[in-house]
Amino acid sequence: MSGAKESPALALIRYTRNFESNLKSIESFWIESGFAPGFDRLLDGLEDSVLPILQRHPRIGRPFARREARSAEAQAAIARIQGRVSRIGVHAEVREYVMDDYVVLYVVADDVGSVRTMVQLLAIKHHKQLGDMSAV
Repeated sequence: MSGAKESPALALIRYTRNFESNLKSIESFWIESGFAPGFDRLLDGLEDSVLPILQRHPRIGRPFARREARSAEAQAAIARIQGRVSRIGVHAEVREYVMDDYVVLYVVADDVGSVRTMVQLLAIKHHKQLGDMSAV
């Protein structure tokens, strides 16, 4: 056997219904704006860049709980999200990954009983929508 190292298992990526709903809303926006290729570029960026990076480095995003909440609504949304995540597991955490003009909100957790890490994509928002994370 050679001295080559085994590559670590890739994180398992899952989409939530909310993430899929966000994508549909973004697609509608681009179609209504008369620039459907804008949505295609977003999908290409997700598939070609973001997902492979999160599979290899799932904790690369900035911890979401460190975000400064400037309103009572934002504070409540962050607390609600953190409460849901704590039920997933002790080491589960919400992180955000910036992709061009979009922010991807996701949970990263070690899969119980497995050596794999799980990434659940929670939401994708244009940076101008960041105040509206209440729908997560």
